[in-house]
Amino acid sequence: MRGDVTGDGASDEIFIAVDEGAEVGCRALLFVRSGEDTSAASLDVEDTELGLGLPALAGLKQIDGEGGSDVIVDMAAGASTLFAGVFVFTDGGLKQVRIEGSQPPAENLFAHGGGVAQLSAAGCAPDGAVLISAAVAEGSRYRVDRHTYEFDGVVLARNPTEDETKRMSLEMIPRSFPEFAGPPFSSCPDA
Repeated sequence: MRGDVTGDGASDEIFIAVDEGAEVGCRALLFVRSGEDTSAASLDVEDTELGLGLPALAGLKQIDGEGGSDVIVDMAAGASTLFAGVFVFTDGGLKQVRIEGSQPPAENLFAHGGGVAQLSAAGCAPDGAVLISAAVAEGSRYRVDRHTYEFDGVVLARNPTEDETKRMSLEMIPRSFPEFAGPPFSSCPDA
């Protein structure tokens, strides 16, 4: 994949390398090559399951509102939900975005997709805030919970004053909430 991750106006090469026989922490790495420089970030923790085509590059979007594009990587999968990490280029290297209050097993990952009983999504609000949303079936309607986060460095801090909950039909969810209408962060701007 190619795009300006470093924010210098030049196209960078973004790729993932996997070596299942390497030590934990080095089995899956995200690389950004910019000119003669290469930055890397680990996509691997002790319980990371490599396989099913994961980790995989999912896209580039401007999520943190600074510099170049941020890298979206699908890192784990559930029965019908994928979990993505977001990586930003800051202070000369790649860092994974952390989510305040995030808990294992999906710590610092953004759920997206799902099935009939529950849908998950992540995107950007028009004001640049990050939205983490879930729609849960309740009879013939869905309860949609949208949680709003703002960046503090590479940490997303929740702003509960902007959170909202609504009930609606399944068909209305992607029309009302753009984060549900496509891949994760598709409602965020391009860098």
